[in-house]
Amino acid sequence: MIHDRYVSQKLCYSLYAIVAGLLFLRHHATFVLLQGFAFVLAVGFLGASIGTDVVQEQLQNLFKFSYDSTQVFEESFKFLGAATWLYFAGTAASFKGQTDNA
Repeated sequence: MIHDRYVSQKLCYSLYAIVAGLLFLRHHATFVLLQGFAFVLAVGFLGASIGTDVVQEQLQNLFKFSYDSTQVFEESFKFLGAATWLYFAGTAASFKGQTDNA
């Protein structure tokens, strides 16, 4: 909720994109080894949540969606992204544990 109250939405989302890009550049080989598809899904769902948030007002005006309807889409994407990211993080944690024991 930082982007809703305290920091510009564009600045906050730009920082998210920069940090995600840097993480990907630094660890892309590891992501592919672990669960590349889960990583792509998580990033896609979280990106869709951000995209929905950014164009929420346009969707309401263009398609006559209510705020509640667009909010359901945004929160659904966010939940799916968080759940997929949790799966990916669990896979990463178990992979790290396997390399330590070998």
